[in-house]
Amino acid sequence: MGDKAKTWWCAPENVRDVERVCENPSLRLTKFVTVGGEGGNKQEELKAVCACQEKYGETPFLDDVPKGAECVWGQLQSRLTVNLAGGILENANICLHPHFGYPYLPGSAVKGIARHAAWCEWNKTEEGETKKAIAQRIATVFGYPTNDKDGLDAELKAMWEKEGKKVQDHAGCVAFLGAFPDGKANLEVDVLTCHHKDYYGEKKPQATDDENPNVQAFPVVQSGVTFCFPLVPLRNCKETNMADAKRWLIEAITVNGAGAKTAAGYGWFKNVTQEREALREKVLAAKQVRARLDALRTAVNMLLEEAPTPETAHTLQCQAETLMAEAETLKADESINQRLREFKAKCNNALPKESAVDILRRSWNSEKRILNDAKGFLKANTERREAMLSLFSEAGSLPAQVYAKIRNGVKGFPGDAQKAIREAMKAKQGGQA
Repeated sequence: MGDKAKTWWCAPENVRDVERVCENPSLRLTKFVTVGGEGGNKQEELKAVCACQEKYGETPFLDDVPKGAECVWGQLQSRLTVNLAGGILENANICLHPHFGYPYLPGSAVKGIARHAAWCEWNKTEEGETKKAIAQRIATVFGYPTNDKDGLDAELKAMWEKEGKKVQDHAGCVAFLGAFPDGKANLEVDVLTCHHKDYYGEKKPQATDDENPNVQAFPVVQSGVTFCFPLVPLRNCKETNMADAKRWLIEAITVNGAGAKTAAGYGWFKNVTQEREALREKVLAAKQVRARLDALRTAVNMLLEEAPTPETAHTLQCQAETLMAEAETLKADESINQRLREFKAKCNNALPKESAVDILRRSWNSEKRILNDAKGFLKANTERREAMLSLFSEAGSLPAQVYAKIRNGVKGFPGDAQKAIREAMKAKQGGQA
């Protein structure tokens, strides 16, 4: 009890001032709530908690859903409230993540509503093999016992004993993780008004219109928020088991609702799994493109720091061409390609200069090409003639083989060119042509 009457603190005297600077909505709601006195009334205090929670950003780890998990996505069609009775304020709590501040549905609650939907399917099915098969699938997905001792559990036990199987407790093959919002999920204050407090409190025999309404405030999640419900297959889980789990969960959130006050219209979802998965794939693809672009920019910057030498110029030029192809695929900024083109030109200038012999050797890749070039021997400049003679002199090479044919006579080959080549080769080889 504080200094002023009607002021309740759930923290010791020496930490009362903490609530004035507490920026964690979960901590403030469960540890530093003030009602009455300077703290104001219950509704005003809840508005302060909602304002504190609104400062938090979007869900921080939506992309960190466990590997192998399958998700059901539901969009709130009404307000949502979870764990109303779990806080200090009477019927005015909500389940908030203690670190990140967003509202969420605990995994135990998700499993509970899915199991209830499965139980409803079993309960309304007529007796027979179909009903027994549903019972077995429920036990496989959710585990045994199912908390329906005199109904479903009794039928499973009788069925297994009849089949000669050992009846023993076991866990389910699907893990139901906590459901968290996709993006921003703000809180707001809702109210429930009791118009006949004295009548319901048995202070009056009849409900009359002269009673003062009793307004009770409580926090809720805004309508329209989309929640992700991850399901993780465990050991021995089959595709049919996951299909059952997803179907029952979708049935639970769209038909029965989740959280508190579902009979009053709270906690109802629309199944948007297909749309969200398509959107999620696009988002992840865009994220991968951004990551590749970042890696490309880093690689380009590292490459441009290199100083091409005659020994490394060709390798660096090839790397630049590879990065240019990646930039084209990712539709990167033209500035990246421009920088790479300039670097390629720089590498080209650093390449060793090819001699006339090397240039001609690269082009002389067929007998036809060699013969065509040799026909213009007399018109070629001195440097090109010397290059031709050098290649003709390389024993065992293709040009040497072609020269042997020229020397012995090739049909259609000009005689003056043949003579000039033979004389030049004779001079080059010391009188032997």
